[in-house]
Amino acid sequence: MNAIRAALDEIDPTILTYGEGWAAMSPAYPYEKLAMKQWTYKMPRVGAFSDDIRNSLIGSPFDHERGFASGNPACKEALMNGLVACVGFEDPNGLLGAEPLSWAGEPMQHVSYITCHDNYCLRDRIEVSAANETEDTKIRMNMLAQTAVLVSQGMSFIYGGEELFRTKMGIDNSYQSPDSINTISWTNKQKYNYLFEYYKQMIAIRRAHKGFRLGSTEAVKEHCEFLPTKNEHLIVYRIKNLEGIDTAKSLIVLLNGGNAVATTAIPEGNYTILVFNAEADVNGLQEVTTAQIAVAPYSATILAEK
Repeated sequence: MNAIRAALDEIDPTILTYGEGWAAMSPAYPYEKLAMKQWTYKMPRVGAFSDDIRNSLIGSPFDHERGFASGNPACKEALMNGLVACVGFEDPNGLLGAEPLSWAGEPMQHVSYITCHDNYCLRDRIEVSAANETEDTKIRMNMLAQTAVLVSQGMSFIYGGEELFRTKMGIDNSYQSPDSINTISWTNKQKYNYLFEYYKQMIAIRRAHKGFRLGSTEAVKEHCEFLPTKNEHLIVYRIKNLEGIDTAKSLIVLLNGGNAVATTAIPEGNYTILVFNAEADVNGLQEVTTAQIAVAPYSATILAEK
């Protein structure tokens, strides 16, 4: 992979190189020489899909358990590691434990994603693990999960059709399925336009704020932290001291993976609310001066400090 990366650089250094950092069976090649996810740090500018952030958000594709975005607080610490791209981030408040996940040498080697070509698409995965929830709740889980992807320090990857609440009719690996299963239903655009618009605004928010893509391990370790909270379903992720980097002094992301409103303290300041209760606007929803915030069930709140 390092030789391939070097050859691509001769053609165009902006070409992206990433893939699955695991094997389907048992390769005969010596394990320590394989381009596995755990050796990603040995392959500069080669990325790997992060099953850590995927599994923590919606559960493993190999069982029917829930993830953080669908109500499972046991996935909280793994998700926090994914938000800082699994670069061995040692949280100054000690919320990631003694051994934070460390396999990416740089944030952009960590491909933050939930679904791709195989396994369940996002809607179907939520249907499998949270079948008894209402459709509105399932859509909120969809939004919450992709919000985490789009605020992570890794490279954000979104599978086509998730913004239209795509379904593959419960087929978990559709490579042998016909067009009736694999097609994207564009008529969903009208029915789920508010979901489409949320994705659109979240992408705009990521592009507008460099704090969500700091670009180096050193910058992640310098500017990121997780704030303590008593709610097991709530993550408070802060990117601070952004003067000269971002238009905001700091960014605060609150992710509520529970079915009740979560209230917590935040550093007092003047903020623009970018995301609140399943609504997002890159230009801001409203201005607030606060030291406390309430986060709606299965949703994210994002604040930009002025």
